[in-house]
Amino acid sequence: MKQSNITLTIKSFLFLVLISLSSNTNAEERIISNEDIESKQYIVYFDNGKIQEKGYWFDNKNQGKFERFYQNGNPSQVFYFDKYGKRDGVQKYYYENGKVKLIGTWIEGKEHGDILYYDESGLIVKVKKIYVGNLIDVIYKEDDIKDYISTIK
Repeated sequence: MKQSNITLTIKSFLFLVLISLSSNTNAEERIISNEDIESKQYIVYFDNGKIQEKGYWFDNKNQGKFERFYQNGNPSQVFYFDKYGKRDGVQKYYYENGKVKLIGTWIEGKEHGDILYYDESGLIVKVKKIYVGNLIDVIYKEDDIKDYISTIK
């Protein structure tokens, strides 16, 4: 059983790496093709005139890059939707101070791989290991997180 978990973890990690690499190329091109993206962009503003949300809207659903912001202008969320309107690729959530709160990968609307949770100082405080939307494990003990970080460096 332990060998099976190790194999699953390795496969999960390799898949996350592949998805991350493809997400680092132009994600909008990967997700949306043959469309005039600029003509489909929408922007929502706060009363103070700063951008609250912006994204791309096709066929009654979000597609491509989507961003939300705090009133101070810092990002709140940055993620991508595929052509079916499902979250796809690297997703990031931020604290109001601009530091990362959560980072992970979604595939066809489901969490996949290691979802990292950070505190406001930037330290990893929890790791959820997920395989195509199915929770495999949660790491939250300080020593276990240190061990996990040493394996990804």
